[in-house]
Amino acid sequence: MNELETLLFVIISTSVFMIGVFFVDILGWVQDLIIKRRRNKLKKQWEKAYMELGNALLPVMIELTKTLNSVTEEMRNFTMEDEYEDLSEEELLELERMHFPSRSDEQEKEDDNLGIK
Repeated sequence: MNELETLLFVIISTSVFMIGVFFVDILGWVQDLIIKRRRNKLKKQWEKAYMELGNALLPVMIELTKTLNSVTEEMRNFTMEDEYEDLSEEELLELERMHFPSRSDEQEKEDDNLGIK
């Protein structure tokens, strides 16, 4: 009878173990389905949010492109004369002397730096 009880115990234990493994497997499968549904739902939400963001930013991007195009066009048409057209003749000469000093001005600066008077 002892061997019969041991055999019965092994059979019942194995059956319980197999049923447990089966339920754990089913729970894992259900969990995978739930996760997959959540992922799909989140993916759809992200796609919707991305599309809404794109639709909201589209007018801004169009305006930005127009502004950049107009600035680029202005830069193409800009000349240095445009910047200095309001200056008097004396101011123009002063600017020219500042940006393009004559050799004597450079020599005076070098002499001043060297302490030569």
